Amino acid sequence: MMTVTIRLTKEEKELFKSHAEIKQVSLSELFRISVLEQIEDEIDIADYWEAMKELKKDPITYSHNEVFGDVL
Repeated sequence: MMTVTIRLTKEEKELFKSHAEIKQVSLSELFRISVLEQIEDEIDIADYWEAMKELKKDPITYSHNEVFGDVL
């Protein structure tokens, strides 16, 4: 396990502490969850733009019915 120090203003500390209490998690867990969600969001955005590039190269799309038929 690793320890990280974060410098906060008094106002930031109170804001984060209040939010952690609302979410019923520790400050440490709040920060860990928030950073992981931010990383996941950035990966999702990168994947979206890559998919859009591929779609522009080959703009043919298929509906669910065309792909799966009546299987679902």
